[in-house]
Amino acid sequence: MSHTFAAWVEPLAASYRENRADVVKLARTLTDEQLSRPTGDEGWSVRKEFTHIAASDPDFVKTLGTILDGGTPDLSIFGDIDARNARNLEAWKDRSMEEIAGELESNGQKLQELLARLTDE
Repeated sequence: MSHTFAAWVEPLAASYRENRADVVKLARTLTDEQLSRPTGDEGWSVRKEFTHIAASDPDFVKTLGTILDGGTPDLSIFGDIDARNARNLEAWKDRSMEEIAGELESNGQKLQELLARLTDE
């Protein structure tokens, strides 16, 4: 789906869209061995990084949507990041990489829709 963006949003939306497409592609194509490799975050594997993004996206989508709707977002969800990450990883540990990739793709589209609501005003 194509969106129209305010001039100042377009480069950000394009960069996010391109990067998200790369992430989704990697999530769908990396081998189990590649997914198990450690990253620069101590104790985190590539798979955990993908899971972290997919599990965290709904909070960011909800927050931006609330702001765009004129509401006050509940920022307490971002308070204890380590505990939140641990809960998310536990809740998502049994999801397949295809499920995670699907969530990454879907949430990326939702964010594009929200970014399209931003204006020059």
